[in-house]
Amino acid sequence: IRATRRGTSALVSKKTRSPYFSTRQVIPCYSYSSSTSSTSSAPVHFINGEWITQNSSSAESNASVSAFDISFLRGYGAFDFLRTYKRKPFLLNEHVNRLLYTCSEMSIPFSASNSTSKPSNSESQENKDFCSQIINEGIKRNPNLKDLYIKLFITGGCASDAISVGNSKPTFMALFLPSGEYPPQDTEIGIKLKSFKHQRFLPYVKSTNYMAAVYSKNEAEHKYKCHDACYISPDGQNILEGVTFNLFFVKGDTVITPKENVLAGTTRDFILNRYKGLDGKKLKLEFPERIEYSRFENGEFDECFITSTTRQITPVCELDGIKIGNGRVGPQTKHLMKWFDAETATL
Repeated sequence: IRATRRGTSALVSKKTRSPYFSTRQVIPCYSYSSSTSSTSSAPVHFINGEWITQNSSSAESNASVSAFDISFLRGYGAFDFLRTYKRKPFLLNEHVNRLLYTCSEMSIPFSASNSTSKPSNSESQENKDFCSQIINEGIKRNPNLKDLYIKLFITGGCASDAISVGNSKPTFMALFLPSGEYPPQDTEIGIKLKSFKHQRFLPYVKSTNYMAAVYSKNEAEHKYKCHDACYISPDGQNILEGVTFNLFFVKGDTVITPKENVLAGTTRDFILNRYKGLDGKKLKLEFPERIEYSRFENGEFDECFITSTTRQITPVCELDGIKIGNGRVGPQTKHLMKWFDAETATL
């Protein structure tokens, strides 16, 4: 792995689509019955049809899945992550839709139904309703959590040959955890990013394969003394996305974010659909297929910020050791952060 001015080489994935598994079948998932909220202070999670209280007496937990699950053996599973504001799930439908879209794209035959007679359709309304019910029930069962981070997993289940998908019941897991906040100085003065050369395989889905993300973030923090990491294309020409967030650049009164080969983040889309800009008029938006790294190197951008469920709106003051604009939080970013706080406060 070699550091360059245009990022550090990371794992570069192939651009072929994942195969469709012809042996795929409808496999019933799980049902649950609503009950009163738990009075325990330990988090309560939903795993494979059961509500389980996390063992708080040790570092290990009784919330577990099989060692033969393909998500553990091969890193193959669908994942999504949402949060609450005032204990209300934010962008619930968007997160559930994306989770099930990922299942469909990865040929994971998830079904909430106990029937095996109908064709498999991971994105069915029945599956969407089931996932939403689990999320809302999990919030009720964790009354001691002021606000929550909710992690959703659907894997290919246990594979007899350790690599095939669709031959066993998928693992469904919903984890309900206390929400957290980043240091206030991140939004007050901005963060520093380090770029790495990498493009995610199937960039439009959110999977459990975070090898490049974990590696890149660790390198950015410990080797380059940055707050976080982002990806640029393997040839170093285009800026893509962050390891767990989307990237926006500001030029005057125009906001620019790449369109191709990035995950459609829920916070990103929320901004694109609802934010009106500083003057209250419709946001001026450039939505190019790609953003050339040279535009950043040549100082074309005045501001930069990132968006994600955890970081919400966070300004970026520096990328690869180069200041963006004057290296301070810009007016468009400040206004956007204030607007987003007001939007989530009214939920």
